[in-house]
Amino acid sequence: MRMKQLEYLVDIMQTGSITNTAQRLFLSQQAVSKSIRQLEQELGCDLFIRTKAGVKFTEKGQEVVAFALKVLEEEKSLNERLQAIDERPKNSDAVYYIDLCSASSVTNIALPSIIAELNAKQKSVFFRLAVANHFDSVIEHVKNESCDIGLMTINEAELNRKLPEIQENLQVDYLVRDEMMVVMDKRFYTGSVDSTKQMSCYRSSIRTLYNILTIDSFREQTYNASILYSNDAQFHRNMMRNVGSMTMMSGLDYQYYFNDKKYVALPFKNGEVSVIHAALYRKNPEAKVRNFITMLRRIMYEISP
Repeated sequence: MRMKQLEYLVDIMQTGSITNTAQRLFLSQQAVSKSIRQLEQELGCDLFIRTKAGVKFTEKGQEVVAFALKVLEEEKSLNERLQAIDERPKNSDAVYYIDLCSASSVTNIALPSIIAELNAKQKSVFFRLAVANHFDSVIEHVKNESCDIGLMTINEAELNRKLPEIQENLQVDYLVRDEMMVVMDKRFYTGSVDSTKQMSCYRSSIRTLYNILTIDSFREQTYNASILYSNDAQFHRNMMRNVGSMTMMSGLDYQYYFNDKKYVALPFKNGEVSVIHAALYRKNPEAKVRNFITMLRRIMYEISP
């Protein structure tokens, strides 16, 4: 199994066909097909069914795509960390570093403003950002002291269950309380506020920022896996438009990434779920951490509705 094969597979899932992927990657269709066939032979299963209209992923293919997304995210995170090491100023005494681990693109909206504000006050601030696909990864990074601050979006009930364990070693700072929304393409909207009841996976816990769910009435077009996690807004736009699916996300996410005339956003009624955008850091933090959290809280408050 090679990284390129996983990249091709994810791209095919996004574009809906081998031809489109080959064109987008400036490759021949034969080269992409050969690479995927080799991966199927290695795994001993068909990943998707090839049709004139495109491809339809098998159940095993869906599992491999979910795995590929995680692997590619980890590779990206590793490359960013290695690049950050290469880009460190030679005179390290003249700078201080803030290591961040984030599983919240909402929080990332505020980062450019904070970085600009810190750099205006002190030119020697250097940020290193690792992207995680789940809040449990963020918690572990902070616990293991591989980052100074963890940023995450988590449903409030889940956070309350984890608080006793977290607070033994870490400080939790609530930045913004938000509401969970269900977003879908307008073409699949029935016109009823009860549309959220169509979700076949509503019983699953809300664990990441974006969660693709199947819609029962479009089950033949969509993944039969329970939930597919990703923090990539463009990926979710493509999924919603191409395979008849819904996405769960926070209201702030909808405001910044999906708020246009093509989509409908409805409150998530199954449990009236609230989500928390939060920061984690070790107790008795350094001044650089306290300053960063203060600015983050202020800017998150300003961008919230």
